[in-house]
Amino acid sequence: MAGGAIDIVCLYKKRIIGIPLILSTAVFELKADVLKKEDVDQLIEYIEWASRLIPGSNLTMIQGVLVGCEFGNKDEDRKGDLLNRIREVGKTYRIQAYQYIVDSVKKTVVFEKVNEKEIFLC
Repeated sequence: MAGGAIDIVCLYKKRIIGIPLILSTAVFELKADVLKKEDVDQLIEYIEWASRLIPGSNLTMIQGVLVGCEFGNKDEDRKGDLLNRIREVGKTYRIQAYQYIVDSVKKTVVFEKVNEKEIFLC
């Protein structure tokens, strides 16, 4: 189902007694369009792949992050479907979704967590 490479992988490494260990991983899937529930399944494939690639890792060590365009008022059903899919897989996978909002006047991009009202400015 996934069609290509992971967009961004971040590894949190630390040396313990001189041995480099990967303590956690974040896998990012970036979309230019509004997020869909199918994007969750694509991210899950990447999380599974990353868990097999990193020795000693398990699914709880990997944070999945979806980033897509602002939903707007017309896409409430799509947003609900996305959040429902994230909840369905939430016992196995750690996934968060963010929408980006471009303010062309202020020349900024705002990232807003889809299931909460936390806002991050860039």
